[in-house]
Amino acid sequence: MLKAAGFDKPPETWDQLITDYAPKLTKDGKYAYALQSRRGETQSCDSFMRFLWPWGGSLLDSKFKCNLSDPKSQEGLEFRLKLMKYMPPGIVDFDHSEAVNALAQGQVAMITEWSAFYSTLTDPKTSKIVNSLAIAPEPKGPDGRKPALGGFSLAVTTQVDDKKKGAAWLFIQWVTSKAKAKEYVEDGGVSGRQSTYQDKDLVAKYPFIPPMVESWQQGVPEYRPRFAEWPQLSDIIAEWGTKMMDGQSTVKQASDQICKQVEDTLKKAGYYDGKKPLAQ
Repeated sequence: MLKAAGFDKPPETWDQLITDYAPKLTKDGKYAYALQSRRGETQSCDSFMRFLWPWGGSLLDSKFKCNLSDPKSQEGLEFRLKLMKYMPPGIVDFDHSEAVNALAQGQVAMITEWSAFYSTLTDPKTSKIVNSLAIAPEPKGPDGRKPALGGFSLAVTTQVDDKKKGAAWLFIQWVTSKAKAKEYVEDGGVSGRQSTYQDKDLVAKYPFIPPMVESWQQGVPEYRPRFAEWPQLSDIIAEWGTKMMDGQSTVKQASDQICKQVEDTLKKAGYYDGKKPLAQ
């Protein structure tokens, strides 16, 4: 689709995507891009947060106050709405599987997705684009390349006896060891060992590795903040982020609602009275 539209590579920036690429790729029932945006964590992280950081915005500032009224945050969220013109109808109800399938069936030219879906796109049984698939780093925003990155987390629960804690810790050491790293990637995981991605056979088999490793070098932010109140905040963002996209609310109105509810939640949790540390 890119070659037919006169392009020999994907866009380097989000601005290029919407200005140069999207108008030429959106025609004849096909679309330039699909953004997984279904209400839930998909909306709050994969969709909403993705368009804050690359524009220089953020959900919270250093004092854990809501930062959505910042012009940079507003610009990123407004950009997301403009980009919807070049996405399939009903995009607000697309989860990961719908976005991946839209690419696999040739309905859209580009998606931003997790490496775990690579096997779906390269399987002739599920994909029509096996021989036309290429992967590149996520586009840059005005504040640089700050893509949504994630992986797999393993932890030891405190709610079991010491014997089971010890067993869990030994398992984590084993499964994340250098000896198991390549097999871990082969089985669909994302190893945190960068030495793993120097394996030439692995890189040849999984072309998403070079752009993934390149993206790691950017000092990317936490799209899913690691503190206890995040699930509550995620629900708030998912509700009003969806309303932004389906036209029930303007970006400004929805941002104000998110800020009010987020700050109420964090206030009750003790973040503004010194009971909890302010650390993102």
